[in-house]
This record gives sequence, C-alpha cells and structure tokens, in this order.
Amino acid sequence: MFRFGVCNLRETALAVARGGRAFCTEKAPRPPKQRGDSEFVKRRRAYRDEMHEMRIRFATNVGALKDTTGTASSSIEADPKELQERRIAREQERKQRIKEHEERLREVQEMKQKRKAFKKAEWERRQKALFEQRESVINMLVEHADTWVTEDNLDNHVERAVDEFFIEGVADARRNSEAQLSGGPVHTAASAE
Repeated sequence: MFRFGVCNLRETALAVARGGRAFCTEKAPRPPKQRGDSEFVKRRRAYRDEMHEMRIRFATNVGALKDTTGTASSSIEADPKELQERRIAREQERKQRIKEHEERLREVQEMKQKRKAFKKAEWERRQKALFEQRESVINMLVEHADTWVTEDNLDNHVERAVDEFFIEGVADARRNSEAQLSGGPVHTAASAE
C-alpha cells in the first residue's frame, strides 16, 4: 500500500527495492471543488424538461381530437369494413397460432414417447444381459458342484488331502534317499515350496 504524494519518487523506489515501505510525508494537493451543477445534473434536468414538454404536447394533440362531448371526432372514425377485415385477420392469426402450438405439443409428445420406448428397450436389454450372466455363473457352479466342500463330502475332501500329502511325503522320501546315495542336496516339501 503506497501513498505517492509530493515525495521524491526515486527515493521511494529505492526504499521499496530495499524491502521497506514507502509513505509520503506530504499529501498531493486535491483538485479544487467544482462549483455549480455537474454535467450529470444538467443532463438530467434537460431530459426532465424535454419529457415535460412532450407530455404537454401529447395532451394538446389528444385534446384536439376530442369533441366537446368527449367522444372521438368523425374525422378519425375507422371504416366498419376495415374493422371487419382486421377482426377476420386477427381471428385467422389466432387460429394459426393455435394450430402451430398444437403441432409443437404433438411433436413434444412424440419425442417423449420415443424416449420412453428407448429407455424401456435399454432397460430390457440390460436385464436380459444380467440374466444371461447369472445363468452362466449358475451353470458353471453346477458343473463344478462336485468340488464344493459341504458337510456331506467334507470327509472325502479331508481323505483326498491326506492322501495327496502322504503321496508327496513318500515322493520326497524317495528323492531324498536317492540324493543321499548320489551325494546331492536333500529335498523337502518346504524347500520345494
């Protein structure tokens, strides 16, 4: 935050370059206050006067078109035939707008129906894919049901594991005996793993 006034700008720049903060001892003189109305006030007053004159002129013109009875003068009365044509044109335009609006509503309804049908088809496709995937998983589980460990076949699985462990132990013992005879390293199940 710097306040540059009447102070020397070179000294201020050097002070800032050294990491200090520059504060001027003297403030710059303020411009003298303008006396009188500003430009904005003048423009606003001119606009207000102009609008006042326009209102007076409009009221005068409307008063010139009125009779002493307050009704419109015969010089500005519209032709009945022209009024009828305008009424017919307005009615046709209104019917045309109603027709266009109904067409837009029909198009919107068709788009909604198409979107709804597309979403329904997409949902059915996903459900069918999920059902097929579920069926394939169930079929795979049914095919490998004999490998499941249940209460009924738990004994069979334990016997099979014991047999496999016993067979591996016998094979390790045979290899070790052959290795001892040949002077090679001894193999065990832990070392094999």
